[in-house]
Amino acid sequence: MHTIGYGIPELVADIRVIAADAEDEREIVDQVRDLAEWVSRNPEGWLHSGRYACDRQQGFARNLLHEEPDGSLAIYAVTWWPGGSTPPHDHSTWEVVASVIGTRRHVNWLRSDDRSVPGYASIERCGDSLIRSGEAASVLSSGIHNVLNEGDEMGLSLHIYGRTSSPLEPSRFDPETRRQDRFVVRVA
Repeated sequence: MHTIGYGIPELVADIRVIAADAEDEREIVDQVRDLAEWVSRNPEGWLHSGRYACDRQQGFARNLLHEEPDGSLAIYAVTWWPGGSTPPHDHSTWEVVASVIGTRRHVNWLRSDDRSVPGYASIERCGDSLIRSGEAASVLSSGIHNVLNEGDEMGLSLHIYGRTSSPLEPSRFDPETRRQDRFVVRVA
């Protein structure tokens, strides 16, 4: 697994094995997080300068590296403007975020309403951590999170999703207005 020239095809093959052998989502996430940390510390086989665009207006951009034809896996390089962030959001699938360049703040949110009112969601911040270069964080399919680049430099992170986002309808959440709506992210 850990060899010179390890790139996206090798990462995909290793994640397929992990997913096939794991007993549950938490086991997948734990193993993929370890692998993503290694990959983010050893980007020589997949990180190419000038390859990743960033959307200044959005504050970040997702650059597709791989998507399984059956929708079971998606991998993105995400670029971050200084101060760029996502709103609190979900994915309806597990996700692993590994910082490659720079430090990200990863914030977890807890939803407390009963989900009975469309467009309404009561969420509260329930923890956060810094993800430094070579480190990763994860979110289970029921989780809500957001990511921020609090640094003064451009950043890059690797995002691995248990399913592609195209068939899913991720939601974004506003903790102050308690609104929930569709989260549309432009892909570079």
